[in-house]
Amino acid sequence: MQLYDGSLSVRILEYLLSVASIPRKNLYTPFATYNYDAYSQTVRRLLTEDYIQLTRKNQLNHISITPKGVKAIGEKQSNNDIKKERNKALPKTPKEQKRAALVNDVLALCEANGIATSAKPPFDTLFAQPAPEQQKKDFVNHLKDGLFYSTGEIRTARRTLRGENDISNLSRLIGVIFKGTQIRFLYSINDKLILWVPSNEERVISTIIGFLKSSPIISEFMEFPSRPTCIVCGKGYTMIPKIVTGRKWGRIDESKNETFVKNVARTNINSYNLSKVFDTAYYVPAGRHGINLFKLACSLSETIKDDMCEEWFENTQGFTRLKTYGWHQGLSAKGQRTVFMPYMDLIELEAYKKQGTRCHFIIPKGTQEAVARVMGPLLISARTRTGEILKHGLYDALGAKL
Repeated sequence: MQLYDGSLSVRILEYLLSVASIPRKNLYTPFATYNYDAYSQTVRRLLTEDYIQLTRKNQLNHISITPKGVKAIGEKQSNNDIKKERNKALPKTPKEQKRAALVNDVLALCEANGIATSAKPPFDTLFAQPAPEQQKKDFVNHLKDGLFYSTGEIRTARRTLRGENDISNLSRLIGVIFKGTQIRFLYSINDKLILWVPSNEERVISTIIGFLKSSPIISEFMEFPSRPTCIVCGKGYTMIPKIVTGRKWGRIDESKNETFVKNVARTNINSYNLSKVFDTAYYVPAGRHGINLFKLACSLSETIKDDMCEEWFENTQGFTRLKTYGWHQGLSAKGQRTVFMPYMDLIELEAYKKQGTRCHFIIPKGTQEAVARVMGPLLISARTRTGEILKHGLYDALGAKL
């Protein structure tokens, strides 16, 4: 197998060199611009020729680079650079390994959508007074596709420029994305309802927002609404009911232990806790199924969402929008409430459940089972923006399947 500079095979090997290992089903995400069949064939050839290997970890197949793969890339880089890069990439403790896996989920979605994660203006240069024209130009040129800055980069810049180290290590924040005029705070949870203390997260987010506003470049081009927006990346759509209810099984338990579970939920990530800090909390599944939803979540402003809703109700026969309901709702021809939500907002979904009104839902394909479990008998039907009817199971008011 010939490894040509810039080829998909070389890009895969270089990527695996930096992340140590990754679940096989998630490896396609950074290379989503390639045809899937071509990608799949390339991976199979790399496996067959022992450039990469499969290992079983946490009941998932993980892919990592082999010594042969490292040597092949070494022909294009110095061996010393490879050793430094690989040692730097490998987390040392189980806690670091877990954190690295969560960060990789976010980075993969960023790379799949063309959001800059490495080739970007250094974060501390955005705070120069007055703002250098070249730095301003570089920042603006990246805004169309987006820029990602990790919490570590923000913490380092604040420590360097202000001499302050007040961004807590206890925060579960992964980083921040700038795209268009929008700012998004990113969390990654995999399949766990992670420890998430609202007061701690609110303090960290408030500190970062104040710091961002002090940048002449960021403050000139970005919007700062009264309450910020976040994106939560998790494992598949099954995490949606778990986050909305704050329960690891995604349903309310009527047993005698329910009071205890509710108390535990006060310090775990869930819709109620997220609403204490953010106005909107988009959910995006890690992996290739979340690529388009991630792009949408990074780009949506309230104006864009309102325009999308208005267009749908105007062009869809049998439905009428009513702005008095708040968010993006209307009525069907039978007078039944209709919710327009072609994204997945965890805070908004919990609010609809609490309203206790039966609804039709306009939602992304693939989320219907999760929405059905959250809403139970309150869900009348689910469909996509294009009108495709989405089939789903039936659940009771507590989230148990009927």
